[in-house]
Amino acid sequence: MTKHKQQTFWQIYIPMLLVMGFFAYITYSFFGNTLLRDPNLRIWSDISLLIILLPLFFSFVVAFILLFVIIFLLSKYQWKIGAFLSNIADLSTISSHWATKFTNFLTHPLILVESIISQMLPHKKDKDKNG
Repeated sequence: MTKHKQQTFWQIYIPMLLVMGFFAYITYSFFGNTLLRDPNLRIWSDISLLIILLPLFFSFVVAFILLFVIIFLLSKYQWKIGAFLSNIADLSTISSHWATKFTNFLTHPLILVESIISQMLPHKKDKDKNG
């Protein structure tokens, strides 16, 4: 158990502390120059705009790369995808046919029992029609 705790310390906590320390150093070196001098609101607005736009830019780049890869793979394997989709269409047609037959098989006896019971029960006369 102590070996596991030592491995957890060296493999999880130490790298996490190093990355956090590196991030703190980069943040201090980035913002330290503007904090120690007279604060210029234009610099801070540029920095905040950069912080806001960087994740949007990276997500756009990732989406663009994924879209390019998908288009490339679709164009390369178009004939295989077409054959695979026709097989899926055939399987869905067969399965819907058998599902319809199975549900009809299960509901037919229930409909017969309901019709027999409704014929055996006495009917109430409608007062509006018979006065």
